[in-house]
Amino acid sequence: MRILSAKHSGFCFGVSRAIELVNEAAKTDARVFTYGKIIHNEGVVRELEERGINAVESLDGLQPGDTLVIRAHGAPTEVFRACEEKGIRVIDATCPFVKRIHKIVEHAAKEGERVAILGKPSHPEVIGIKSRAGKDAVILTDAADAEAMAPSDSLTFVSQTTAKSQVYDAVLAALRQKIPNLHAHCTVCDTTRQRQTEAELLAKRCTRIFVLGSETSANTCALLDLCKKTCKNAEIIDDIGKIPLAKIKHDDIIGI
Repeated sequence: MRILSAKHSGFCFGVSRAIELVNEAAKTDARVFTYGKIIHNEGVVRELEERGINAVESLDGLQPGDTLVIRAHGAPTEVFRACEEKGIRVIDATCPFVKRIHKIVEHAAKEGERVAILGKPSHPEVIGIKSRAGKDAVILTDAADAEAMAPSDSLTFVSQTTAKSQVYDAVLAALRQKIPNLHAHCTVCDTTRQRQTEAELLAKRCTRIFVLGSETSANTCALLDLCKKTCKNAEIIDDIGKIPLAKIKHDDIIGI
Protein backbone atom coordinates (compact mmCIF):
# COMPACT_ATOMS: atom_id res chain seq x y z
CA MET A 1 0.00 0.00 0.00
CA ARG A 2 1.13 3.53 -0.79
CA ILE A 3 -0.24 6.78 0.60
CA LEU A 4 0.26 9.96 -1.44
CA SER A 5 -0.51 13.26 0.24
CA ALA A 6 -1.24 16.39 -1.76
CA LYS A 7 1.44 19.02 -1.25
CA HIS A 8 -1.05 21.85 -0.86
CA SER A 9 -3.52 20.87 1.86
CA GLY A 10 -5.04 22.40 4.95
CA PHE A 11 -6.83 25.69 5.52
CA CYS A 12 -6.24 28.52 3.09
CA PHE A 13 -5.07 31.97 4.18
CA GLY A 14 -8.58 33.43 4.42
CA VAL A 15 -9.91 30.62 6.61
CA SER A 16 -6.85 30.60 8.88
CA ARG A 17 -7.24 34.35 9.35
CA ALA A 18 -10.94 34.00 10.21
CA ILE A 19 -10.25 31.35 12.83
CA GLU A 20 -7.50 33.50 14.37
CA LEU A 21 -9.92 36.43 14.64
CA VAL A 22 -12.54 34.24 16.34
CA ASN A 23 -9.94 32.99 18.82
CA GLU A 24 -8.92 36.57 19.62
CA ALA A 25 -12.54 37.59 20.12
CA ALA A 26 -13.05 34.65 22.51
CA LYS A 27 -10.47 36.14 24.89
CA THR A 28 -12.81 39.04 25.71
CA ASP A 29 -15.68 39.04 28.23
CA ALA A 30 -18.32 39.67 25.54
CA ARG A 31 -20.63 37.03 24.17
CA VAL A 32 -19.22 35.97 20.80
CA PHE A 33 -21.17 34.68 17.80
CA THR A 34 -20.32 34.01 14.19
CA TYR A 35 -22.59 35.05 11.34
CA GLY A 36 -23.25 31.61 9.94
CA LYS A 37 -20.67 28.87 10.30
CA ILE A 38 -17.23 30.49 10.35
CA ILE A 39 -16.19 27.98 7.67
CA HIS A 40 -17.90 24.97 6.12
CA ASN A 41 -16.08 22.48 8.31
CA GLU A 42 -18.18 20.65 10.88
CA GLY A 43 -15.20 19.75 13.08
CA VAL A 44 -14.17 23.37 13.51
CA VAL A 45 -17.76 24.45 14.14
CA ARG A 46 -18.16 21.81 16.88
CA GLU A 47 -14.98 22.95 18.60
CA LEU A 48 -16.22 26.54 18.66
CA GLU A 49 -19.62 25.49 20.01
CA GLU A 50 -17.89 23.63 22.85
CA ARG A 51 -16.25 26.94 23.76
CA GLY A 52 -19.58 28.78 23.73
CA ILE A 53 -19.14 30.41 20.33
CA ASN A 54 -22.27 29.70 18.34
CA ALA A 55 -23.24 30.40 14.75
CA VAL A 56 -26.35 32.53 14.12
CA GLU A 57 -28.25 33.12 10.89
CA SER A 58 -29.89 36.36 12.07
CA LEU A 59 -29.35 39.04 14.70
CA ASP A 60 -32.41 37.96 16.69
CA GLY A 61 -31.37 37.37 20.28
CA LEU A 62 -28.15 39.36 20.06
CA GLN A 63 -27.76 42.27 22.45
CA PRO A 64 -25.83 45.54 22.49
CA GLY A 65 -22.23 44.77 23.44
CA ASP A 66 -22.24 41.31 21.87
CA THR A 67 -19.57 40.48 19.30
CA LEU A 68 -20.42 39.14 15.86
CA VAL A 69 -17.64 37.71 13.71
CA ILE A 70 -18.34 37.87 9.98
CA ARG A 71 -17.20 34.61 8.40
CA ALA A 72 -14.59 34.29 5.67
CA HIS A 73 -17.37 34.16 3.05
CA GLY A 74 -18.46 37.68 3.94
CA ALA A 75 -22.01 38.89 4.59
CA PRO A 76 -24.64 41.11 2.93
CA THR A 77 -24.33 44.84 3.52
CA GLU A 78 -27.56 44.92 5.52
CA VAL A 79 -25.97 42.77 8.24
CA PHE A 80 -23.31 45.40 8.88
CA ARG A 81 -25.92 48.19 8.98
CA ALA A 82 -28.13 46.25 11.38
CA CYS A 83 -25.22 45.58 13.74
CA GLU A 84 -24.35 49.27 13.84
CA GLU A 85 -27.97 50.15 14.66
CA LYS A 86 -28.17 47.52 17.42
CA GLY A 87 -24.81 48.33 19.02
CA ILE A 88 -23.30 44.96 18.17
CA ARG A 89 -19.53 44.91 17.76
CA VAL A 90 -18.48 43.52 14.38
CA ILE A 91 -15.21 41.74 13.64
CA ASP A 92 -14.96 41.43 9.88
CA ALA A 93 -13.18 38.18 9.00
CA THR A 94 -14.20 38.34 5.33
CA CYS A 95 -11.41 36.86 3.21
CA PRO A 96 -9.40 39.66 1.53
CA PHE A 97 -9.89 37.94 -1.82
CA VAL A 98 -13.67 38.08 -1.33
CA LYS A 99 -13.37 41.75 -0.33
CA ARG A 100 -11.63 42.39 -3.65
CA ILE A 101 -14.72 41.07 -5.43
CA HIS A 102 -16.90 43.36 -3.31
CA LYS A 103 -14.91 46.38 -4.50
CA ILE A 104 -15.14 45.30 -8.14
CA VAL A 105 -18.93 44.90 -8.11
CA GLU A 106 -19.50 48.02 -6.02
CA HIS A 107 -17.56 50.06 -8.57
CA ALA A 108 -19.50 48.51 -11.45
CA ALA A 109 -22.84 49.20 -9.75
CA LYS A 110 -21.81 52.78 -9.08
CA GLU A 111 -20.98 53.20 -12.77
CA GLY A 112 -24.37 51.82 -13.71
CA GLU A 113 -22.99 48.63 -15.27
CA ARG A 114 -24.73 45.30 -14.87
CA VAL A 115 -22.89 42.55 -12.96
CA ALA A 116 -22.87 38.78 -13.56
CA ILE A 117 -21.65 36.50 -10.79
CA LEU A 118 -20.61 32.90 -11.39
CA GLY A 119 -21.52 30.81 -8.38
CA LYS A 120 -24.13 28.95 -6.39
CA PRO A 121 -27.08 31.28 -5.63
CA SER A 122 -27.52 29.95 -2.07
CA HIS A 123 -23.83 30.17 -1.15
CA PRO A 124 -23.12 32.84 1.51
CA GLU A 125 -20.21 34.27 -0.46
CA VAL A 126 -22.40 34.78 -3.53
CA ILE A 127 -25.22 36.30 -1.44
CA GLY A 128 -22.76 38.81 0.03
CA ILE A 129 -21.38 39.71 -3.41
CA LYS A 130 -24.83 40.15 -4.94
CA SER A 131 -25.88 42.54 -2.16
CA ARG A 132 -23.20 44.93 -3.41
CA ALA A 133 -23.65 44.40 -7.15
CA GLY A 134 -26.76 46.48 -7.88
CA LYS A 135 -30.39 45.54 -8.40
CA ASP A 136 -29.81 44.17 -11.93
CA ALA A 137 -27.07 41.73 -10.91
CA VAL A 138 -27.52 38.16 -12.13
CA ILE A 139 -26.10 34.88 -10.85
CA LEU A 140 -24.85 32.32 -13.38
CA THR A 141 -24.28 28.68 -12.49
CA ASP A 142 -22.91 27.43 -15.81
CA ALA A 143 -22.34 28.23 -19.50
CA ALA A 144 -25.99 27.48 -20.31
CA ASP A 145 -27.08 30.33 -18.03
CA ALA A 146 -24.65 32.66 -19.82
CA GLU A 147 -25.95 31.61 -23.23
CA ALA A 148 -29.52 32.29 -22.09
CA MET A 149 -28.76 35.87 -21.07
CA ALA A 150 -30.12 38.69 -23.20
CA PRO A 151 -27.35 40.47 -25.16
CA SER A 152 -26.09 43.77 -23.76
CA ASP A 153 -23.39 46.29 -24.62
CA SER A 154 -21.34 45.87 -21.45
CA LEU A 155 -21.09 43.65 -18.39
CA THR A 156 -18.82 43.12 -15.40
CA PHE A 157 -18.18 39.43 -14.74
CA VAL A 158 -16.82 37.97 -11.47
CA SER A 159 -16.80 34.55 -9.89
CA GLN A 160 -17.24 32.92 -6.53
CA THR A 161 -13.71 32.28 -5.27
CA THR A 162 -14.27 28.52 -5.04
CA ALA A 163 -15.76 28.01 -8.50
CA LYS A 164 -14.23 25.37 -10.76
CA SER A 165 -11.73 26.88 -13.16
CA GLN A 166 -13.15 24.91 -16.08
CA VAL A 167 -16.66 26.26 -15.43
CA TYR A 168 -15.33 29.81 -15.22
CA ASP A 169 -13.57 29.42 -18.57
CA ALA A 170 -16.71 27.99 -20.21
CA VAL A 171 -18.93 30.80 -18.91
CA LEU A 172 -16.38 33.40 -19.95
CA ALA A 173 -16.30 32.01 -23.50
CA ALA A 174 -20.11 32.09 -23.70
CA LEU A 175 -20.28 35.70 -22.48
CA ARG A 176 -17.65 36.85 -24.95
CA GLN A 177 -19.92 35.70 -27.77
CA LYS A 178 -22.64 38.18 -26.86
CA ILE A 179 -21.13 41.03 -24.78
CA PRO A 180 -18.97 43.48 -26.82
CA ASN A 181 -17.59 45.25 -23.76
CA LEU A 182 -17.06 42.45 -21.27
CA HIS A 183 -15.12 43.40 -18.16
CA ALA A 184 -14.12 39.98 -16.86
CA HIS A 185 -12.28 39.53 -13.58
CA CYS A 186 -10.92 36.07 -12.83
CA THR A 187 -11.67 35.96 -9.12
CA VAL A 188 -11.30 32.21 -8.64
CA CYS A 189 -8.83 32.06 -5.75
CA ASP A 190 -5.28 31.03 -6.71
CA THR A 191 -5.27 28.56 -3.82
CA THR A 192 -8.47 27.00 -5.18
CA ARG A 193 -6.99 26.70 -8.68
CA GLN A 194 -3.80 25.20 -7.30
CA ARG A 195 -5.59 22.55 -5.23
CA GLN A 196 -7.99 21.64 -8.02
CA THR A 197 -5.11 21.11 -10.44
CA GLU A 198 -3.21 19.05 -7.87
CA ALA A 199 -6.29 16.95 -7.07
CA GLU A 200 -6.74 16.05 -10.73
CA LEU A 201 -3.10 15.04 -11.10
CA LEU A 202 -3.11 13.04 -7.86
CA ALA A 203 -6.30 11.18 -8.77
CA LYS A 204 -4.69 9.86 -11.96
CA ARG A 205 -2.02 8.12 -9.88
CA CYS A 206 -4.30 6.53 -7.27
CA THR A 207 -6.73 3.65 -6.88
CA ARG A 208 -8.53 5.40 -4.01
CA ILE A 209 -8.87 9.03 -2.96
CA PHE A 210 -9.92 10.55 0.36
CA VAL A 211 -10.85 14.24 0.26
CA LEU A 212 -10.56 15.50 3.83
CA GLY A 213 -13.26 18.03 4.58
CA SER A 214 -17.00 18.50 5.01
CA GLU A 215 -19.77 17.79 2.54
CA THR A 216 -21.09 21.29 3.25
CA SER A 217 -17.91 22.81 1.79
CA ALA A 218 -18.00 24.00 -1.82
CA ASN A 219 -14.22 23.55 -1.98
CA THR A 220 -14.37 19.97 -0.74
CA CYS A 221 -17.19 18.98 -3.09
CA ALA A 222 -15.42 20.55 -6.08
CA LEU A 223 -12.27 18.56 -5.29
CA LEU A 224 -14.32 15.37 -5.00
CA ASP A 225 -15.94 15.94 -8.42
CA LEU A 226 -12.54 16.46 -10.03
CA CYS A 227 -11.07 13.35 -8.41
CA LYS A 228 -13.99 11.20 -9.53
CA LYS A 229 -13.20 11.93 -13.17
CA THR A 230 -10.17 9.63 -13.03
CA CYS A 231 -10.55 7.72 -9.73
CA LYS A 232 -13.90 6.02 -9.18
CA ASN A 233 -13.07 5.25 -5.52
CA ALA A 234 -13.13 8.84 -4.30
CA GLU A 235 -15.01 10.02 -1.23
CA ILE A 236 -15.17 12.75 1.38
CA ILE A 237 -13.92 11.98 4.89
CA ASP A 238 -14.75 14.42 7.69
CA ASP A 239 -13.87 12.20 10.66
CA ILE A 240 -11.16 9.61 11.25
CA GLY A 241 -13.79 7.11 12.33
CA LYS A 242 -15.37 7.19 8.87
CA ILE A 243 -12.35 5.83 7.01
CA PRO A 244 -13.69 2.64 5.32
CA LEU A 245 -10.92 0.31 6.46
CA ALA A 246 -12.80 -2.79 5.29
CA LYS A 247 -12.79 -1.52 1.71
CA ILE A 248 -9.10 -0.71 1.55
CA LYS A 249 -6.93 -3.26 -0.25
CA HIS A 250 -3.35 -4.12 0.65
CA ASP A 251 -2.09 -2.89 -2.73
CA ASP A 252 -4.16 0.32 -2.93
CA ILE A 253 -2.50 3.59 -3.85
CA ILE A 254 -4.32 6.05 -1.63
CA GLY A 255 -4.38 9.78 -2.32
CA ILE A 256 -5.18 12.33 0.40
